[in-house]
Amino acid sequence: MFRQCKAVLFDAVGTLIYPQPSVAQAYYQAGRQFGSNLTIDVIEARFRKAFSKQDQADKPKYAEKASRNSESMVNETRSGPATKEHATGLERRPTSNVREQDRWRNIIREVFDDVQQPEDGLFAHLWDHFGDSRNWSLYDDVQATWQHLTASKIRLGIASNFDHRLLTICQELRPLDQTREVFCSSEVGFPKPSHPT
Repeated sequence: MFRQCKAVLFDAVGTLIYPQPSVAQAYYQAGRQFGSNLTIDVIEARFRKAFSKQDQADKPKYAEKASRNSESMVNETRSGPATKEHATGLERRPTSNVREQDRWRNIIREVFDDVQQPEDGLFAHLWDHFGDSRNWSLYDDVQATWQHLTASKIRLGIASNFDHRLLTICQELRPLDQTREVFCSSEVGFPKPSHPT
């Protein structure tokens, strides 16, 4: 079955790992610490809406030549080889660690309208929370699948729209800590999927 396959790249969140407690529960607990009275159901609904809004914000269509905005985004702090030419004609905007932090600040601001300046203290709290491997769990089938593919001499890696925090999370979760290739869109410069229109 795997004779022709040399390597496999897995997505991270929703494929290999999931947040524990859930996003809604973590937001609820953090919100309470910062004075929010929102219920978990309200938080979950607002989160979905805010996340979708940020996702849509990353899908402008590019003309033949990248705009100044796209060029500046590509040149933001990241370690990948992204260039202005790479940004031309893409369906999704380039990204960076700066953009990913802005994304989550915007989401938290939209969810917690009953917390003063949630993009400051509450953001920092949640950013650290989801960067801590203790708040992530492996799906039940990951360990066995990883062992089977490794025994089959298949090179394994991770390609995710998560930001650079994923690198630390993977280093602290077995068997993901055995993976040399962990590609984060904020480091590469482009989110998945990124292809010319």
